[in-house]
Amino acid sequence: MADPSVPPVNGLPVVRPQRRATVDTIGTVATGASIGRAARLSARRQRRHEREAARSLATQRLLEDNEGAIIDNPLIHLSDRELRERVQDLFNRWGFAKYAIDIDLFHRAAQVAQRPKHYASLGLPAEEERVFRLQKDATFWDETHIRIPIALCCIAAVVQGWTQSSANAANLYYPADLGMLDPSGNFSNGSKWLFEVQNAALFLSGALAGCWLSDPLNEWIYGRRGAIFIAACFTLTAVLGQAFCKTKWELLVFRIILGLGMGAKASVVPIYAAEVSPARLRGRLVINWQVFTAFGIFVSFTVNLVCARTKAWRIMFGSGIVPTLCLLTMVFACPESPRFLLKRGLYIEAYRSYLRLRGSPIAAAEEMITLDAQLQAAEAQLMGKRKAQSDEELANRPVPLTPLPHGTQQEEYDDYDDYYSDDEDDATTNGKNTSTTEIYDGPRGFRQRITAWWSRMWIGNEDLKGDNVARDPFVLQFRDTNYIKRVAHLVIHKRVARASLAAAVVMIAQQLCGINILAFYSSSLFGGDSSADIHNGVNDLKPLWYSWGFGITNFLFSFPAYFLVDRKGRRWLLLWTFPFMAICLLITALVIEDHQNVAYAFIIVFTALYSFGGGPIPFAYSAEVYPLTNREAGMSFAVFWNFLGAGLLLLLVPRLLPSKSSPAASARTLLGIFTGLCMLAWVFIFLFVPETKEKTLEEINYIFGVPTLRHCRYQLLEVAPYKMDQLVWRWIFPRRERVKKPYPLYRWYDENRAGGNQPVG
Repeated sequence: MADPSVPPVNGLPVVRPQRRATVDTIGTVATGASIGRAARLSARRQRRHEREAARSLATQRLLEDNEGAIIDNPLIHLSDRELRERVQDLFNRWGFAKYAIDIDLFHRAAQVAQRPKHYASLGLPAEEERVFRLQKDATFWDETHIRIPIALCCIAAVVQGWTQSSANAANLYYPADLGMLDPSGNFSNGSKWLFEVQNAALFLSGALAGCWLSDPLNEWIYGRRGAIFIAACFTLTAVLGQAFCKTKWELLVFRIILGLGMGAKASVVPIYAAEVSPARLRGRLVINWQVFTAFGIFVSFTVNLVCARTKAWRIMFGSGIVPTLCLLTMVFACPESPRFLLKRGLYIEAYRSYLRLRGSPIAAAEEMITLDAQLQAAEAQLMGKRKAQSDEELANRPVPLTPLPHGTQQEEYDDYDDYYSDDEDDATTNGKNTSTTEIYDGPRGFRQRITAWWSRMWIGNEDLKGDNVARDPFVLQFRDTNYIKRVAHLVIHKRVARASLAAAVVMIAQQLCGINILAFYSSSLFGGDSSADIHNGVNDLKPLWYSWGFGITNFLFSFPAYFLVDRKGRRWLLLWTFPFMAICLLITALVIEDHQNVAYAFIIVFTALYSFGGGPIPFAYSAEVYPLTNREAGMSFAVFWNFLGAGLLLLLVPRLLPSKSSPAASARTLLGIFTGLCMLAWVFIFLFVPETKEKTLEEINYIFGVPTLRHCRYQLLEVAPYKMDQLVWRWIFPRRERVKKPYPLYRWYDENRAGGNQPVG
């Protein structure tokens, strides 16, 4: 209707808009007042997404070119109002409104996640405050809820060490029984080459195929536990096959199958241990992989000694069935990794898993909120532009023009997503009431857990198609990736490429120090003519006792790593053990010709240093440095270099082993080569391996956002002069002016300043 009180414009009457009901595109009736509220809502949403876009750009810079070496907590930048809105959004995105879960609990958990050091001043209930106070000073023995998952990792490590070391003594007996020796006791034509390939096959097959099965097994067989189960099945098949093989070629086939299981297991188990462990204890829990691998090696050497009198090499190979069966059984008793479940969009299952691992609803909620904040702010940025596209789509999405519920204040509904849910009934799921007990405990009983897990093993990507997943930028981005893309990210993306470099350095360093040569060929290296005598039927156990001493030393001296890895750090242990390991190898090379017992003593010292430095750190370090999206592919990449190095060494070293004509000279040459390689590895560790202690897996993203050149420059120009002054110059030139201690490389955003935008040194 034309308004007569308003003069016409360009000869046309002006029509005053009427306050009458209209119908929007989805058929919702709205009043003129609701249109105004919707317009204000759209403006607020636009401003909010502009702020998020600015934060997203800042995060992108921290993850790619973090010259300031700043570690950020995305929740610090939120006001109290924005924090509550975020929790409400999480509740809707995760679908928790369907279940009997207290949203106020998540509000309190978000406050703790925002300022974890100040939980005591947040006014939490006494029981919840006690939970965080105990967590701060808890030891492994206090974390009762993670004992079963860690026990699973320990048994998997025992299987790894036991099965790979059984050949140490079996090598001395099976060539004669399988027709690989001539009447004089020497290898027949071609058998020497086949013998070397049989020893190297498990590592080469693990490097070229086994470790790369990790990502497909995790994604297609549903999770870390499914991948561990399949890897254990490979191991069980190989152990039985080696024990009952009839020909040398059958033995080779089963050694290859064993390598597939070893590679897959080594790529999954450390990841599982790292993901279920609290950040403050992660180092000492993940190194259980190497500690109990050493224990498996020791037990295998003990079995070898027991069976040596009867030359029962089939029992040596087959004894590994005992821990393998334990592993296959225990995998059903453990919860799935909550990080894997979040990556797949299984939010309720992730919350249930955190409840089992942390034992407290407030602790589970705090860890989930922290993890989600880092994933949305950091990991989705690493994978491309999908998050920016999702933000733009969300900002431009039409706002429903339905009136607010009666009696509701506008400020309580700044985001309509929580009101206009796709679900008609928030209290039911598929027509069934969902109780708090079902959420907190999941399936009850061992049989029910096995049934539930087995029924979901082969689901593939079907769990990524829910409505809640469609609103999660990180899960959307992960769904758009595939195996090839995730492997390509290891060298394409700056942050992931830096992690790949560091992981490759520590893994290759473990092989360059020469420890696996001592583990697999100590019987030949220290046996001299005894090894040949054993092949010829002489029952001399001297080389086997050498191997047994090596095994027990490797195991016992792994325990100092428990006390040092989270206090001093991963990098500190590597830098302090490798130089002394090189010194031990050098002395051994010099005295092995005339004083073999002295040489063996220095080998024991070398093994002790390795056991709490170069032994446990590489696998623990590699399992934690990759972002969640690339973690399986990244660990496969790291294990590839470790197993490839071991396989190549096992192929090449036999040609340098002591010969009958000049045993001391060839042993001295071999040890001298590894002395130089050990120091070369130390140089690469100093330049390219950052420290990761006491950081969450998501905070490590910012550490590897620091450019490699920036890290090298800091180590060479700041740390090296200071350490040289402390260790050398202060004693030679006591009056010389001391070098100042370098400033910390990594800095946190200050939690106590408004906005949290000021870095502290």
